Amino acid sequence: MTNEMKAAAMDRAGELPITMLEPENSKMPNDADRYQWLKKRLLCADFSYGEPNEPCCALVFEIEPDMRVSADLDKTIDEAIKATS
Repeated sequence: MTNEMKAAAMDRAGELPITMLEPENSKMPNDADRYQWLKKRLLCADFSYGEPNEPCCALVFEIEPDMRVSADLDKTIDEAIKATS
């Protein structure tokens, strides 16, 4: 469903029909597991990391020394969870 269709549905109903949320809801258990795994491994956080005129937030987590990291964060966390299970 396109964003325009979602907006039209929201305008008519005032809220999104529950069926439109199902794809996101199905991801929640995996996301919750990833969050809990990361939460146990948080080492530090710096909310003013980087250049003063372009600060960003940095979170540091402990992972296995030989853990491969990819651009797909979900896949990286899933692989790390498997490696430590």
